[in-house]
Amino acid sequence: MKTYYIHTYGCQMNTADSEEMALALAQRGLRQAHRPQDADIYILNTCTVRQHAEDRAVSHIGRLKPWKEKKEGRKLVVAGCAAQRLGPKITSQFPFVDAVLGALSIDSFPELAATLRLDGVENPSLPSSSLCSLVTVMRGCPHACAYCIVPSVRGKASSRPPEQVLEDIRRKTEAGAAEITLLGQAVNEYRHEECPDLASLLRLAAGVPGVKRLRFMSPHPLFFDDSLIREMAENPKVAAHVHLPVQAGSDRVLKAMRRGYTRRGITELVSRLKKAVPSIAISADFIVGFPSETQGEFEETLSLYRDCSFANAYCFKFSARPGTDAAEMHPAIAEAELEQRLAALLEEVRASAQRNMDSRVGKTESVLLETPVVGRTSSNFWAEVDRPGKPGDLVAAEMKARTGTRLNARVIS
Repeated sequence: MKTYYIHTYGCQMNTADSEEMALALAQRGLRQAHRPQDADIYILNTCTVRQHAEDRAVSHIGRLKPWKEKKEGRKLVVAGCAAQRLGPKITSQFPFVDAVLGALSIDSFPELAATLRLDGVENPSLPSSSLCSLVTVMRGCPHACAYCIVPSVRGKASSRPPEQVLEDIRRKTEAGAAEITLLGQAVNEYRHEECPDLASLLRLAAGVPGVKRLRFMSPHPLFFDDSLIREMAENPKVAAHVHLPVQAGSDRVLKAMRRGYTRRGITELVSRLKKAVPSIAISADFIVGFPSETQGEFEETLSLYRDCSFANAYCFKFSARPGTDAAEMHPAIAEAELEQRLAALLEEVRASAQRNMDSRVGKTESVLLETPVVGRTSSNFWAEVDRPGKPGDLVAAEMKARTGTRLNARVIS
């Protein structure tokens, strides 16, 4: 039986794309290999959001030449966002690559698989789903932030029909998923003629048998309307967690980034969310060292982090991406200064995460078990329970203490 192996770089959108390509191969009768050396087909799903990510992907392609040459008939496909940006440059530099499939063309992977004759057995068995699975509800991005390459490699925003989304959810829950994360670059701008907004889609998704918990990723801070916040508050299956790509704490920097909101807009949104969902944990994204960011403006980011008491954050040094407006902005921040700012922000992130976890002690939360004794709370913290259960069980547990980056919990029911 022919086998495939997929290596994925980048965000959850890429992970979801890899899962879709894996499904297409499974439907053609191929079996997943757990090691590259056991595979007949290798798919490298790439990222380009930062230069370092693209460089890693390009280096990875070069290292696959011995893999390709070791066994006759092997196929190598380079997919994703770096593939979209670099296009034919990939096959020019690496002629052993069989196909390049950009992020804009992921939906056409089944046709590519047929063209490359990626065939296995008849009447194949389909792969199981992970307990926490991803479902794409939107493709592309409707914004043009000054630093971001995503719109150029993923295209304009389009929302998938709700029935397609629900069918994907049904397939995943039937294959073992208990938690579903709805994905989109600005997911709370989901709009379709058959479904008016994300709140309505969450309500439909909650009705799919087998769904125990719902999350969504990544929303844009500008588009949290009352209906979405109300759905978060009233729908027991929607997790008490939201991730905000804030990016900076200075109004001048936010304007230069073209984010469309102000520092006050973020603090007011955080207040609205915490008022509506008192148990909510809010995480965030931040970029340090945007061109011309002063030390004082960076300190505004630190103070915003403290003011909002974010539960966690992904923090990155600014990376100039070709074709974006920010790549031409000056002055650039020196690398040593970038490192210092990143270290300072990460220290604040660590301290705030501990405070947030400590504040949960004594409270009861639902925990979705991913192993017999470890799972994630609704608010997205890892918790270890005192009584073993079955992976996929949703249990109520009282948080008793924090140990490092985990909460210790006593199962109530």
